[in-house]
Amino acid sequence: MIEKIKDIVIAVVLVAILFPVAGALIFNANTTGWDSTSVTIFGYVFILALVAVLILLLSQYKHGR
Repeated sequence: MIEKIKDIVIAVVLVAILFPVAGALIFNANTTGWDSTSVTIFGYVFILALVAVLILLLSQYKHGR
């Protein structure tokens, strides 16, 4: 049980450090020349990545892998 919690804490710390950097890079990307649909979808990439990380962490905790 302690190993699972330790792994999750390490993952949360890494996400807390890396996600603001990734978010700044994504939101400051040059989308000049893109159509409106691509720009809209690109804006949701960061949110989808965050949801994926949360699902991964919950799965890690539940299954203990």
